[in-house]
Parts: sequence; structure tokens; C-alpha cells
Amino acid sequence: MRRTGARWSSLLVLSFLVVAVEVLPAQSPTEDRAIEASLRHVRQAVVPQRNGADLVALFSLRQLRDASLRPFFYQLAQRGDPVVRVHAILGLGEISETGRVDPWLITQLQSPQARYTVIANALEMGLLDIDHVNQMLAGDELEARPRVVLLAYLISQHEPVDRQALARLAASGNLSVAGLAACLRAQIGDDDDLTRYRQRLDALTRSDRNRHLVDLLQAIGDYRLTGALDLAEKVLAAPDADAEVVLTALNTMLVLDPPTGVTLFNRHLAVDTSYSRKVRYALLLLEAGRGVPASAYDRLPADDQLLGHMARAGRAISTGADASRPLIDLLSLGHYRASRWVIDAAGELDTAQATLVYEYLIDAIEGDRRGRDERAELAMIAAARLFEINPQAVTDRLVAVDDDSLTQQAILLGLFDSRAPEAGEAARRVKRIGYGRADSMALILIAKHTDRLSEKELQDLGVIASGGRVSAVLQAQAGWLYLKHAGRLEHTLAVIFADP
Repeated sequence: MRRTGARWSSLLVLSFLVVAVEVLPAQSPTEDRAIEASLRHVRQAVVPQRNGADLVALFSLRQLRDASLRPFFYQLAQRGDPVVRVHAILGLGEISETGRVDPWLITQLQSPQARYTVIANALEMGLLDIDHVNQMLAGDELEARPRVVLLAYLISQHEPVDRQALARLAASGNLSVAGLAACLRAQIGDDDDLTRYRQRLDALTRSDRNRHLVDLLQAIGDYRLTGALDLAEKVLAAPDADAEVVLTALNTMLVLDPPTGVTLFNRHLAVDTSYSRKVRYALLLLEAGRGVPASAYDRLPADDQLLGHMARAGRAISTGADASRPLIDLLSLGHYRASRWVIDAAGELDTAQATLVYEYLIDAIEGDRRGRDERAELAMIAAARLFEINPQAVTDRLVAVDDDSLTQQAILLGLFDSRAPEAGEAARRVKRIGYGRADSMALILIAKHTDRLSEKELQDLGVIASGGRVSAVLQAQAGWLYLKHAGRLEHTLAVIFADP
């Protein structure tokens, strides 16, 4: 494939940088230390390490969503470890003006697993569009596994596909490829391959069959393959069906065919006496959302605290009633999986209801040490979601809570995923009096969202990059942002990508 002018421009810029940055102004010893430490953090993302520190640093830099990272990611995308290249390609897509990954870079990956991984992740993250998918399918670089995933995406978008190519994939020696292709064929009206696939499935050992079915049933739900639901029903009818397979099949049925799914749900709930399994079943109903009728929750015991609260929350969602109080009551029980569902369910509520739920999660961190880490995680997610719909509510809480408290830290962490300039403005409201965790987080956020730091802020950012009281994830961000605001990015690229 031909390279675009933009790609050649990037290469020319990088080539120029390597030559043009040899003469640098003198620095103070403190500045030298900050630059050295920042370079070390950025370099860590380039060199694979056994403890996974490179992937932590890569994730950190990707989270910045900073356009200044484009030449850095572009270099990484074409050299070195396949996992690093996958992150770099996704990182480029996240900061591109189009919000899409570059299919050409995907085709340049030598590792089949890397190609599959970047395509699967890009599809899930919305970094590939229909034109890009068709472009990749038209070439001959991809193996069967990424091809069938791309075809599944097209079918889920109601786009036409090459039926002959799909038939070839249904005959693949790889059963995972053949199974998904057979389901896709059934979705467009040809279920002959699905019958042949079931025969191959029966030849597997029980453990291999169960593991394979869980993956396939999830794919049927993800791509909304209603034409393949007969497979899920047959799985549920088997007297010796594995428990995990049953749960996955029920989830798929409840999402794609709620009336049939509820009937099957009631049948399995009636014969399964395990309390933990009943909770899992209740979660399946909740995760199916508004499509499940309120009457489906009548089978859950109202006198059980957890299951009763789950039922009341589910009925509120199904009927479209004000769900904020039932969701908060469920959160008050501290059940982690139910709480994670509540966060997602709140995203479907109106702003007023969702704000109440998210604020409860933020306010619930302090208190009993037991479960505090889980509450902090949930509060961080809630702060991020609340900032999307009600930035002022987050800013008000950020200012009102105790300085450097766990609540303040969780709110600030929630702001790191935001690309809105208001996140930096909110961080400026924090009373920065030193190098505590919250102070450091606030300054990193300010540096992320401003074009210019004061001399004092730049010095403080250098201290944080040199060894502040923040996690490795945030220290890598501090390092890049320090180099950026200090005008050292050209030097950074030249040093990191210099020939050995």
C-alpha cells in the first residue's frame, strides 16, 4: 500500500529532529535532574520489562490524549515489541483528528496475534469505521481470525459482506473462526454451516467445549446475532450444561430475546439452589436493562436484603420510574458487582437522577477501612462519569472535601480521563501547598490542560517527575508534560529513538 503524505511528513520531521537538536541551552542542576528523571519515565515505555512497567508507562501516556505524543507513538508503532506497537497504534488513533486508527500501520505488524489484538480493541473502542474495515478486508495481509471479527462488525452494522469469504471462514480449521463465521452466516440467512459447526463442537472434550462456548456465546451477544440464538437455546436445554456456559447463554438470551430469555431464566432459577448463583442470575437480569419486563423480578425473594434491593432497582429501570433511590439503596449494601452495575445503569438515567447516584458514590469513600479500596475505585469512576454530565457538581465537591483526603484524590483521578479544559480549571481550585498526592495530581491535570505553566509550576512539575508522591502511572504523565512545557520534546525523541 502507498504511504500517505502525512506519514512521510512525520518521518521527515522525526529525521529533522534527530539532527537539529544537538545544541541545547544550559540547564541548572535541578532542571538537569528533572529532565533526566522525565526521560527515564518516558524511556520506560519503550523498553519491554518483565514486571510490566513498560505497559504501565504506555497506558499512562495514552491516557494523556495529548497530540504532542503523535511522533512518539508513530515511531513506536513501527519498531520493537508487538505489544508496544499495539499500544502505540491505539494511542495514535485516540489522539488523531479523525478519532480512528491507521489501517496501514495495522498491516505492518508482523505478529498475527498483534494484528488481531489491535483490530479487536480498535473495534471495541470505536477507532475503526466501515471504510477502514472494508479497506483491510480488501487486502490480503490479514489472517482468518481478524477477518471474521471485521466481518462480524460489518454485519452488526447491517452492512453487506462477501458471502463467499464468509463461507470459506466457516470451513476454517480453527474452530473459533468457524464457529463465529457459522453464526454470521446464520444471521444473514444460511444456517447450514451452523449445523456442521455443532457436529465439530460435539467432538471436543467437555472442558474445551465449555471454554469455547463461553467465548462464542459472548460474541453472539456482542454482535447481536439473533439468527444464532437457536444455539444458545440448545446449550440451555442440555441436562449437563456447565454453570458458566449457562450463565453466558442466559445473558445472551435476555439481551437479544427478552421474552424467551425470561422463560429460560425462570426455569434455571427454579432448580438452582445455590445462593451465590441466584445473585449471579439476578445480575443477569439487571445487566439486560430496560428490555427485561418488571415482572421478571417477581421470582427474586423480596425478603432477602440483597436480592430484594436488586429486584427493586431492576423494576425501577424496567418501568422507567425514578431509579435514583433504589440504586442508592443497592449501593448502600456494598456489594461490588452490583455497585459496578449501578454505575453503568446510572448512565442511562436523566442528569438529575444520575447526579444523585454518582454523588452518593463519591461521598461514600471515607469511613470503615474494610472495602475502602473498592469504594475509592467506584468513586473515581463516578467522578469521571459525573464530570461528563455535571462538571460543576464535581468541582464543588473537589473544593469542599478535606485537602489531600482520599475523596479528593479519587475525584482528581476521575478527571484524568477527561479531555475537557474544564478538568484543568477544576484542578486549579485545589489548594496546592506542597507535594502531597492531591497537590501533585492537581498540578499534573493543570499541566495537561494548559498551554503555559508559570515558572514555579514548571519547577514543581519537575519535582513530581523526579520522585513525587504519585503512582507510576501519573509519574510517567508528569515526565512527559514536564518535557513538553520545558520545550524538551524534540530532545526526548532524539535521545529515545537514537540508533544504538
